[in-house]
Amino acid sequence: MEWGSRVGIKRTIKQFVLRFDITRDSLSWLARRHCPILMYHRFGEGSREISAQTFACQLDVIKHSFNVLPLVEFCRQRREGRTDWRKCCVITVDDGYRDFYQIAYPALRERRLPATLFVTTGFLNREIWLWWDVIDYLVSTTALSSATLECGGKEIHLDLTTPQGRKSGWDAVASLCTRINNSDKQLILNRLAETLHVSVPQVPTERYASCSVEELKEMAEHEISFGPHSVNHPVLSRCEPDEWKREISDSRRHLSARAKGYVDVFAYPSGTKEDYNKGMEAFIESAGFDAAVAAHCDDFLNESQFCLRRCSPSRDLVDFLWTLNGGEYLRCRLSEPLKVMMRGLKHALFPRGKHAPSMNGSGEDRKTNAKGFKDATLL
Repeated sequence: MEWGSRVGIKRTIKQFVLRFDITRDSLSWLARRHCPILMYHRFGEGSREISAQTFACQLDVIKHSFNVLPLVEFCRQRREGRTDWRKCCVITVDDGYRDFYQIAYPALRERRLPATLFVTTGFLNREIWLWWDVIDYLVSTTALSSATLECGGKEIHLDLTTPQGRKSGWDAVASLCTRINNSDKQLILNRLAETLHVSVPQVPTERYASCSVEELKEMAEHEISFGPHSVNHPVLSRCEPDEWKREISDSRRHLSARAKGYVDVFAYPSGTKEDYNKGMEAFIESAGFDAAVAAHCDDFLNESQFCLRRCSPSRDLVDFLWTLNGGEYLRCRLSEPLKVMMRGLKHALFPRGKHAPSMNGSGEDRKTNAKGFKDATLL
């Protein structure tokens, strides 16, 4: 069957289920053990951003049909044993960009909806650049039409003549940076700047600006809370234990001291399954955090209070409603036993020491989302 036909059939099924109260309510009942935690990042008119109009539309849908819980209240109720989450959801936003204050916050305030902003504390008040923004700035401002980035004996060819070519170049470099440690990442960024003949300003420009502490204080008066998201936004699994512990502890200390409305919930930077581990979960639990959230929406069999799943809302209204009503959660839960069975079969057929083909193609393949990280949405 053609891929386009399969997508069309899936969409038709979603539309049918969502169209009628009885089928939509049945979907919500089947997914009643799941409370969608929505995860946004940037707002605006760019290709990687949620527009003000789309966000307002999504909030209107949520306001009409759902009970939006403050994140800390959801964590408390979950810890106390609540299991029926029908018609509930949580709204979160990562990183702390100023476009949250400019676009998302007014829409949330107008509808009196709570949300949690996870803040990269070193980024607050434009104190540092976020590393993927450095890549974006370099490929967007260079006057070159093409370039070749040499790194570790490999070459990344950059076609910079079109917006799509620049985006592809950004994807390639960002994907590489998620797989290396911080010192090697900085070397790559420095080499990219030299290759593209661009100097990075000391302070992030307006497009890449963060919220200020004063803006956090204002938002705290209107149901916006704030949680730590590390100091420098490294991929924690690429850090030594002392380093990732500092990133977690220092971001907690800095944010709790500077932001009214602080909530003791940590958000793993990048947050795919490969980007955090059980050791980090145990450390966060032992440090007394209320919870921690990841940035992927699968593997619910291993979900816990310290690796809560989140989903990236689709711009498409049908897919957004499907996720909000639990459709993607159910699809994932139904597919998980099959994946476990297939892994068992693979290990039986290919014992340790023998080469086994990947069930998902090359193990090095990484789809990229709005930051160049492995895709966290199932839409």
